[in-house]
Amino acid sequence: MAVALSPNTMNKTDRSRTNHRSSKDFSRALVATLNARGIYFHGSTWLPSATGDYANGERGYQLNDNGTHRIRSHAEVRAMRGES
Repeated sequence: MAVALSPNTMNKTDRSRTNHRSSKDFSRALVATLNARGIYFHGSTWLPSATGDYANGERGYQLNDNGTHRIRSHAEVRAMRGES
């Protein structure tokens, strides 16, 4: 037996994407600006440093950018606010 999702359930799921813990590393204004552009935080991961060393790496943010999944550093996410 298949379960159909109602439109209300789907809307609640879409809104919950913005509540990922990763979004708490940024200001509410930045998160709201990105959400208005269709960019949502999906998760986080650990990125290696430029030399490939994970011990000195940084957090990477998994973003859903209008259906395209991207991983960006903290500085790159902050720079996305200025993009048009």
